[in-house]
Amino acid sequence: MSVRRAAGLAAAAVTMVTGSMFVAPSSAMAGGCTGNVGCGSVNNNTRFKMTTTETWNSGPNKCAQWRGTTTTTYKCTQNDLAPGGLRGGNSVDVDAFTYNYNDFFWNNNKIKKGQWIRIPGGGNVYCKATLSETYPRCD
Repeated sequence: MSVRRAAGLAAAAVTMVTGSMFVAPSSAMAGGCTGNVGCGSVNNNTRFKMTTTETWNSGPNKCAQWRGTTTTTYKCTQNDLAPGGLRGGNSVDVDAFTYNYNDFFWNNNKIKKGQWIRIPGGGNVYCKATLSETYPRCD
């Protein structure tokens, strides 16, 4: 068997195992999402108004991203999301969220109102709060 044929068979085996070759992302995927693929989303299953952005690092507003003990401020466009609301998917990519009027919990960390949580590439965030809970809980 020639070296070229062996290399071709090896590449085909990698493609079969991984389901893909190393390909640069399409321009449609580079800055957002297509359909539901790579779309960040939030489910505000609380009685509190949430705020989201789909334009991280551009827009007329400012979003202070929570980074543990510090924040970094970015430009953004803020959009309110009513209690019980959903946003994201169907080619809408939610990049980050906050509760501007209430402190909240993110993965068991208490976050001050107005500090933004960045949604990792295509992640889905679910927030809830029972009537007896003072703060929304998100994960």
